[in-house]
Amino acid sequence: VKFFMDGTVEGGTAWLEHPDCHGRGTDAFWPDPRAYAEAVRTLHSAGVRTATHAIGDAAVRHVLDTVASLGPSGRGAHRIEHIETAPDKLLPRFAESGVAASMQPPHTGYTRDDGSDEWSRRLGDERAARAWRLRDLRDAGAIVALGSDWPIAHYDARAVLATARRPKGAA
Repeated sequence: VKFFMDGTVEGGTAWLEHPDCHGRGTDAFWPDPRAYAEAVRTLHSAGVRTATHAIGDAAVRHVLDTVASLGPSGRGAHRIEHIETAPDKLLPRFAESGVAASMQPPHTGYTRDDGSDEWSRRLGDERAARAWRLRDLRDAGAIVALGSDWPIAHYDARAVLATARRPKGAA
């Protein structure tokens, strides 16, 4: 089952620990994030795996907290999609909880190296610098899966792999 914990950085709907440059992004997509956690617990107890769209750092943290609350039986059963910005302290939690980090390297193509794009401007330099941490997650022992996010981005697996190998894709 796929859930959405937040929206997009560019739209001001990614759930962030601190507001973006427009003062937005501090709300979860779910009106009550505890209801999300309860839904995951219910599905987990029935043996159903979940995938949760979580782009912002607060959304990623909440999903990791939810899976950690499942105990050892939650290991390897759930994944987070996107993970566009995450601070250092969240990275080891993926391996600890067995949550798979499902990332879409083609999304890095929507940003500019000079930070002039909407995504980078909204987040600011500090958060933009910790974007798409595919390599850091892998080095922290996380299970990492790659995808295209088609139809949002091109589906060609060769392009996904090529983008993942570029410095920004492997950031």
